[in-house]
Amino acid sequence: MTGLDARLAALTPEQRALFEARLKQKGLTAPRPQRIQPIPNRERLESFPTSLDQERLWFIDQMEPGNPAYNIHQASRLFGPIDAELMRRAVNASLARHEVLRTTFRVVDGRPVQVVAPSLEIDVPVTDLSRVPDGEREAAALRAAVQAAAVRFDLERGPLVRVGLARLGPGDHVLTICMHHAVTDRFSFDIFEHEISRIYVALRDGGTAELPRLPIQFADFAAWQREELSGERLERHLAYWRDKLAGAPPVLEIPTDRRRPPVQTFQGARATIVYPDALLVALKAVAREANATMFMTMLAALDVLCWKYTSQRDLIIGSAIADRNRSETENVIGYFLNMLLLRATLDPVMSFRQLLAQVRETALGAYAHQDVPFATLVAELRPRQDPSRNPLIQVSFIYLDFPVLETPEYAGLSSAPMDVDNGASRFDMTLACTELPGTGIHGYIEYNTDLYDRLKVERMLRHLGRILESVAAEPDRPLGEIEMLTAQEREGLTVRFNDTVRQADDACLHELFERAVTASPDQPALVFGRSVTTGGRLDAAANRLARRLREAGVGAGSLVPVCAERSPEQVVAVLAVLKAGGAYAPLDAGLPSGRLASMLADLSPTVVLVQRRLAPAVPQTGGAALLEIEPAWDESLERRHETPPLPAPGDLAYVMFTSGSTGAPKGVMVPHRAIVNRLRWAQERYPIRPGERVLHNSSFGFDIAVWELFGPLLAGGTVVLPREGEHKDPAALARLVRDERVAVAHFVPSLLRPFLDAPELAECRSLRAVFCGGEGMDRELHDRFFERLPGRTLAHFYGPTEAAISCLAWDCGPGLAPGAVPLGRPVANTRVYLLDSSFQPVPVGVPGEIAIGGVGLARGYLARPDLTSDRFVPDPISGEAGARLYRTGDVAKFRDDGVLEFLGRSDHQIKIRGHRIEPGEIETALERIPNVRRAVAVARGEGAARRLVAYLVADGEAPDESALRAALRRSLPEVMIPAAFVALDELPLGAHGKVDRAALPEPGAPAASSSTVAPRTPAEELIARIWAELLRRDRVGVEDNFFDLGGDSLLATQVVSRVRSAFGVDLPLRRFFEGSTVAALAGMVEALLVDKLRSMPEEEAARLLHSEPGPFQQVSDEP
Repeated sequence: MTGLDARLAALTPEQRALFEARLKQKGLTAPRPQRIQPIPNRERLESFPTSLDQERLWFIDQMEPGNPAYNIHQASRLFGPIDAELMRRAVNASLARHEVLRTTFRVVDGRPVQVVAPSLEIDVPVTDLSRVPDGEREAAALRAAVQAAAVRFDLERGPLVRVGLARLGPGDHVLTICMHHAVTDRFSFDIFEHEISRIYVALRDGGTAELPRLPIQFADFAAWQREELSGERLERHLAYWRDKLAGAPPVLEIPTDRRRPPVQTFQGARATIVYPDALLVALKAVAREANATMFMTMLAALDVLCWKYTSQRDLIIGSAIADRNRSETENVIGYFLNMLLLRATLDPVMSFRQLLAQVRETALGAYAHQDVPFATLVAELRPRQDPSRNPLIQVSFIYLDFPVLETPEYAGLSSAPMDVDNGASRFDMTLACTELPGTGIHGYIEYNTDLYDRLKVERMLRHLGRILESVAAEPDRPLGEIEMLTAQEREGLTVRFNDTVRQADDACLHELFERAVTASPDQPALVFGRSVTTGGRLDAAANRLARRLREAGVGAGSLVPVCAERSPEQVVAVLAVLKAGGAYAPLDAGLPSGRLASMLADLSPTVVLVQRRLAPAVPQTGGAALLEIEPAWDESLERRHETPPLPAPGDLAYVMFTSGSTGAPKGVMVPHRAIVNRLRWAQERYPIRPGERVLHNSSFGFDIAVWELFGPLLAGGTVVLPREGEHKDPAALARLVRDERVAVAHFVPSLLRPFLDAPELAECRSLRAVFCGGEGMDRELHDRFFERLPGRTLAHFYGPTEAAISCLAWDCGPGLAPGAVPLGRPVANTRVYLLDSSFQPVPVGVPGEIAIGGVGLARGYLARPDLTSDRFVPDPISGEAGARLYRTGDVAKFRDDGVLEFLGRSDHQIKIRGHRIEPGEIETALERIPNVRRAVAVARGEGAARRLVAYLVADGEAPDESALRAALRRSLPEVMIPAAFVALDELPLGAHGKVDRAALPEPGAPAASSSTVAPRTPAEELIARIWAELLRRDRVGVEDNFFDLGGDSLLATQVVSRVRSAFGVDLPLRRFFEGSTVAALAGMVEALLVDKLRSMPEEEAARLLHSEPGPFQQVSDEP
């Protein structure tokens, strides 16, 4: 051993990895100690084992045969005379040197093997483009190169190499080379180009190219790798990776622009950018100070970008590394790449410098244990099989900070590379960066076009640039303070999207009512049953009760509970409290006494207004007097001479109690200014005409009831008040709308749905406008409205009680583009931001928490200063002194046009086995299934026992679980398929008409484990036998999931192979992943058999159906 060998051998794995990374920056390779045993040459056999990662690529190809995402390609413009025949001979001479270029793949005993052809010659066709007009010739050559790069390879038939020439004119050609990734990598590609260049020159000059001897072939390496990576050496490396990746999230979910297909696709495109040289210089200085490489620095910046886009503080990014750490592999062509899993854990308070130190340590550890192939790690870690995405890696990173081998140059020729994009993407996203000395960093993101739009990806590249600028200037700045939005973006998100300033009305609620009554005192204001009350009579009765309240001590700032059933007295009580200067707080006598007592304790009232018959239901509170609501309707006392307005616009108008996370109700304090702003906006946007009738069907404890009462009263309209119980009956409401000629109504979605089904709906000709809010409106309900009520207005409102009824609105219509019903845009004098965990605005298309500011904001929570300070926080964005924001806990994203789309609740979001799941996506998919009218998805259980449960209401008989699962698998990945389904007559609703998730019953224990569901058809029986044999189990149930039973991707290929043979059908492997149960697979097979029968001549089909038992005997009689 030489002195250098000894010093190298003494390095720790981490020290050696850093040493090699430094050499790599300079384009050098570390020497290897001489004591390493050489890779042996193997006996040349008919077939050889694949390398471990070749096997993975073969499996990917089985999922989508010929997938061009794994085509490695290059196009070079060559200037000078080219002899096409000599080029053909040069190419084939290189094929003769490298067995792997003559390799194809076939299956032996269920596993792929390499088959090397003794000899192989390919043609190098010449395409003549010289007749194409001059101005179009280069574009035509590029199109031809793109098309050539996208042509599929057949791994079984080969060849897996293609070379072509396009002639643009004398001395002007384009050379295209394309290989399948299973036989090459980018470094091998450069070896091939270099070889054919030297061989071509030698042939042209009449000589022989002197090329280095190849000590091994790739098949030797593949066999050696499988033997070498075993036993104690493998276990030592695996122990590192198990420890490093313990508890890591299985996916990195960059928000998509479209629903992820159930089976992964590889359609792709690229978006490019160049970061300036000054930035590269500054980043290199940061890297030097951290004793890190530019690869590590850029990776840390990418970690920050992914964190800001996903809110995932724990994430994995993959990066390819050349597994050429042996001298024998230096000039060998083959697939030597390995994917490293580089995990990062981010915290908003840590600095970029701290993150870079972590990334450096992670990278060095990964380099030291790089010998474990990615395929081996997947097999060891066994992530849940999800055919919609790559295992473990969704985002990958490439950084080239060393000289790239030039494209071929021949004597008398100059060349230039052409940028060819073959329209494919292997991962969700890949960021690739190359240092260009004197220019900067050339970067591009290759992305899956079935998931992302170019606009988003281009934005991400700009955001990465902003992050790089920030960390280069201030590497010690906390990550949470790193700003990635441009000034123009920030202005658009925070100002332009919130251009809602209008002249505010400083009047109080009751003042506006009094103005309307003065203008039209004899206008009918309230209809209840057969009684009709004018505005004047209502005002007079409220005045009388207000005087009694003031005599009882009620004044500005007083909180007065109102406990009354739906009736004119209830309306009078609300008006009287406001006229007396107080704020009213609706109480529902039907609530549990303990809950009522809690609400009264928070209110600490001196007076409680109550209807006489409800007085016994009101708990005794400390000294509060019960004042009965007994309005007198004396015509002679209609005026309000003794009731001057006492409160100011900033004083409270009402306190509404909502459910609290601790179980105790919390009172939301809403001032006059907030609710008046909302009412004024509504009247401007959706005017109620004088004399029009408006349905008041909401509970008085639900804030939309404030609009249902005051909206019509302030506009000169009439409130139609259903009787107690009638307001929850869809058919009764439809009759009331018909009989009372109601023009405008508001429904929560769960009530609108059955209202649209009411037989009386067709007779509701007076109904011209419906408003819908209180919970999310699904697309099916939206479309059904316009089917049942064509030509009517439908508006969707969003907003919590803390924002005075609603803060966003959307005008619905039958022409709505496919997708969810949007939340809309902010109402007048309201600001709506989407913020990340560091309270920074998120970009368009990125999920963020909805934060609301502006005039409509509540004061806070009654007697809950801790909760108020937690949810109502200082506004750091608007710049207004004393401005606040309300954090809703709802998650949404901005569209490019400033419209918000709801994504879910941050506290409803479900995590199952590390996967983040929005229940709304499952609910929408369920409600698309015929006969399923309504659905809710929740998570039940803890830890490993945590599972998805779906509750559904059906029209008629509910579909069975098998049918539900089969339908869901057509649009959802396996991890989103509920483990249990519970059919209910109706979903439980809370007092305000929203689904009460807490009241959903616990699912009973399954009547039988799915493993006990025996095969029911001949097809199921045969498939279950195949599974049991391959999985080495005594029996398999028809609803068992193949991967839950221990199956893996390779075994899946064997299942499909045996099913094809047993049934004589061409079942694609990807279909297996769409439904990996015996029942689902049997259904697919039977459908394929039926299709096959229908395509046959009638006589042949009849003969097969009545022949000896065989595959067609699995099919039941079909029409």
